[in-house]
Amino acid sequence: MKAILRRESGTVDITATADIASGDVIQLGDRVGIALSDAKGGELIALRTDGQFEVAKDTAAIGANVAVHWNTTAKVATATSGTGTIPLGTSTAPALAGDGTVLVDINV
Repeated sequence: MKAILRRESGTVDITATADIASGDVIQLGDRVGIALSDAKGGELIALRTDGQFEVAKDTAAIGANVAVHWNTTAKVATATSGTGTIPLGTSTAPALAGDGTVLVDINV
C-alpha cells in the first residue's frame, strides 16, 4: 500500500483528560504539544508539536542552544532535568536570570 497524506505534520488532536487552557504545555509520551485553544475534559483539542514558543521560565539563566525541560509542577521551563520535568526542546536565544521567559524550539 502506498502512503496517504492525512495531515501536515506539526499538529495533533487529543481528547483532553482535564481542562486545558490555550498555551498549556501537554506531555505526549516523549514529546510535548502546546494547546492551541481552551478545552474542557473530554473535548477534542489540537496541539502544536513543532515551532518556536516563548514560555515562562524559572529564575535561572538559560543559554542559547541548550536542552530545556518543562517543570510539570511549577509550569515553567528550566535547564535542569530531573524528577518532575519532561523534555521541552532547545532554547533558541539566551535568557538571563531576571527574564521571565525563554524562546524554545519545542521537540528539538
